[in-house]
Amino acid sequence: MLCRELRELSALRLPFIFILSEQTASYCEIEAFRSGADDFIIKPINPEVFKMRLNAFLQRSIKISNLLGNPFIINIDDLRIDTNYYLVYLGNKNLSFTKKEVEVLALLAKNPDKVFSREQIIQAVWKDDIVNSSITVDVRIHNIRQKIGESRIKTVKNVGYKFVKHSQTSN
Repeated sequence: MLCRELRELSALRLPFIFILSEQTASYCEIEAFRSGADDFIIKPINPEVFKMRLNAFLQRSIKISNLLGNPFIINIDDLRIDTNYYLVYLGNKNLSFTKKEVEVLALLAKNPDKVFSREQIIQAVWKDDIVNSSITVDVRIHNIRQKIGESRIKTVKNVGYKFVKHSQTSN
């Protein structure tokens, strides 16, 4: 079954597999779960109900991850960064981030109050990739600020950027 093959491909690291099917026979559902599916949903399904099921599943997985202490998760105030699946949540809202934006944000958030120069950010995030200028970092920082708020990432004049915990931003 395709589900089993997807689970075995470690390169994909799929967090969740939901199967939507018109099959109503219980053996199909049982085989789906045996193959590694997280849920089996019989079509047709109302799109709003489907969205609610996905959100409920995400919330449960977040709670479990918090209890187990996932090393790929960074929780600061109401901000949650999942570096394994490149997801960012502000409260319960899933924000749209690019891979590099998540990597820049994670670097800063793992080290609150530490100032990183543009060059340090380029070395940590882009590694051996060719980056034409430090403006690339500035653009990513601008995009991140637009999504999580201006006050969480501070510019240190003539040095670089630092992440400030939300509880400190009122000072």
